[in-house]
Amino acid sequence: MSDNLLEFLDKEISALTDIPKNPKQETSPDLNFLVELIDKEVSKLSTILQEKDEGLNVDEAYKSIPLPTLSEMGWADPSQTGGKIDDAARRELSEYLSPLTKGSKNLQQSIQSLQKFIENTIAQPKEELKKMPISELLSFLVFYKTLTHIIANFNTATAGFLFEALLGVLTGGEQIAAGGDTIADFKYQTGAKNKGGTRWVSLKLLTEKGTTIDGSFRDLINDLSDPSKKGGIEYVVVLKDLSGDKDDLAGSLNFYSFTLNYKTLGEFLSTSTQGTKDMQIASQQSRDMLDQEASADTRWSGNYFEWLELFYENLEEMATPKDKMRIAKGIDEVVWKWESEFNKLVGKLDKLADYSSRQYIAKDPENQEEVDRIQQVIYGALSRGGLPKKEEEVRELAKDPAFLGSIGTAKYGGKRGVGKDPMQVIFNPLLKVLRDIHDEKEGSSKKKVRNPQTGKMGPNPLYRQSGEEEMDTRKSSIKLPGAKDPGKYTYMSDEDSKQYLSELDEEEYWKTIIDYSFGYLKKQQFVITQDEMKRLVDTGPFATLTVGKELIRKALEEMITGVNARMFTIYRTMEALSTHLRGFFMKDMDGTEGKSAKESAQKVASETDKLITEHGSE
Repeated sequence: MSDNLLEFLDKEISALTDIPKNPKQETSPDLNFLVELIDKEVSKLSTILQEKDEGLNVDEAYKSIPLPTLSEMGWADPSQTGGKIDDAARRELSEYLSPLTKGSKNLQQSIQSLQKFIENTIAQPKEELKKMPISELLSFLVFYKTLTHIIANFNTATAGFLFEALLGVLTGGEQIAAGGDTIADFKYQTGAKNKGGTRWVSLKLLTEKGTTIDGSFRDLINDLSDPSKKGGIEYVVVLKDLSGDKDDLAGSLNFYSFTLNYKTLGEFLSTSTQGTKDMQIASQQSRDMLDQEASADTRWSGNYFEWLELFYENLEEMATPKDKMRIAKGIDEVVWKWESEFNKLVGKLDKLADYSSRQYIAKDPENQEEVDRIQQVIYGALSRGGLPKKEEEVRELAKDPAFLGSIGTAKYGGKRGVGKDPMQVIFNPLLKVLRDIHDEKEGSSKKKVRNPQTGKMGPNPLYRQSGEEEMDTRKSSIKLPGAKDPGKYTYMSDEDSKQYLSELDEEEYWKTIIDYSFGYLKKQQFVITQDEMKRLVDTGPFATLTVGKELIRKALEEMITGVNARMFTIYRTMEALSTHLRGFFMKDMDGTEGKSAKESAQKVASETDKLITEHGSE
């Protein structure tokens, strides 16, 4: 606690109460600064020791440990400026954890260092524990408090998200937002001082003997075939073996790790029925069928207005005489619509308003809004500078694909409602003709249309599949061996598929799975059971961490020394300072609370000074 802060407290509280010491005429305009300062410090540690030597109370011990700002930790920026992490939430937690994990080269070593710390701490003689740096004590307590809080107080999805963030900070890595074109949850740099290669990690936080390790087969293959992820995807599976609820929760987290890549994918997926099916490859006959070009009877795959521009540019070659007649008739209808709409609007404007000083003024003030709207349609921006004023302008616009493509867009008021694009009504006859010609030549995407005679919906004779839809139909025609009525197109057996894949190099391997596997073509999930994962990871969990308040109580009983006790006493007094300050402000500058705040501040200063004198370094 600095002398400046003590002086600030002394002067401000004296000035605002009847305490007769150094009275002051003007008060600080920003006392919130003080509350924020104290609250920030108190959030770090509060009471863990009682005045009498009665041992530790678990609830008090647990509450005393700092808890970083979890809400801001996810997806936070891991970058550094001048050697410091830019994001405050990540920087806070990173500073707490660094004393225990600074020598770790990967995630496994970081977790193992935490496990070894607690094991060694509880096993050491009390005399050795007195030599423990306070920084290591805080590192351990903050990590376990944060871990327990995440596991105990959030639902499955949120806990998983925050757990990803916690491990991301632990490794100096970067959490990846959902929808980021990868199944990985975070990535980090391995090696000493994070100077090794990039490791992509998918984290699974599961209940022991509960759900499977699963996900999108397509997303998995897309990741594994990505050259930037040459080493594959590391799966870190954390199995929760817990009992109790929220504050009473206790148990262990067992950490397993395995990597899926070109060499291991088949082995892991073959452990489940679904995974085995995912890896089955289409037969030679089926592959030949899939490799054929799309039939000529598929519809235009591009944007309609791209086609319209192409059509107008090649009108002589693409349009039949009948098409040209229909277009000419459509343009004539547009001209008639334009004249009708223009005259109607002008007539309505003359009826509602008088023209004076180069503007229309409503005869009845209540109609001014409508008058302004009509002016906008005729002359203003809503209709691209106004409606055409001559027939020649209308006919030119009818031949402009860019203009036709803009009709009814949001920029000009949309297709419906009071403020809709005024050109929609005028040019609709031509737009309908052109759309009909497109559908007749290139096919329609609408499977059903309304019958003009009956008013009922029925099959559209102009419907055609797109190239993608046709390919989906081809994929659907391939059946697994043993299916009812498999037809001529099938997948190979799982054994034949394994043999086929084993003869391919890595590039051909991924291409074959993407082009011909059941899992990829059918957009399936992959599944790995917990039991099979444990069998394949025959070394067992690489680390086991215990969570719960009881662990922290045991650790504190072993760790507390004279220096640590003094540190905790300081933090406890700061909590009292915060409480009295808030009471001082909230009780209209109550003198009693003010005096108590001053006493607490002086005690913090005194204890801190003693600690610096006895144990501080220059």
